[in-house]
Amino acid sequence: MVFKVYIRFVVGSDGQSPREMHGPFTEVEYLREQGLLAPYEEDIVSDIFAKFNQELPCPPWSSSHWPDDAISWFKVTAQYFVSEMYNLVALLNEHGIQVRVLKCDKLFKIFYEDEFQVVALDKRF
Repeated sequence: MVFKVYIRFVVGSDGQSPREMHGPFTEVEYLREQGLLAPYEEDIVSDIFAKFNQELPCPPWSSSHWPDDAISWFKVTAQYFVSEMYNLVALLNEHGIQVRVLKCDKLFKIFYEDEFQVVALDKRF
């Protein structure tokens, strides 16, 4: 039996439902648009975004018929991408933005899967 664990990063407090939250990329982009990042932070963000755009497959959201509440989760074995997410978390924390790290070992239904991530329903939320 293969034991799988999935991880998701969301911006918000413990009292909010993860379904109502957005991810760190959205929050970082907001900081960029508002001119709130220092030049060295802009460089870090640009490097991370480039790595994700070049190396992480993009699930076919636009051509899918997935439910609106399907969400992306990293596989914990995707250590490179999870590590880069923690770099974004650290940057957001420096700006006073709380990021929750959710872990799950059982998803309700998986619609998409690649080496690094899944898109699935999680009925807990």
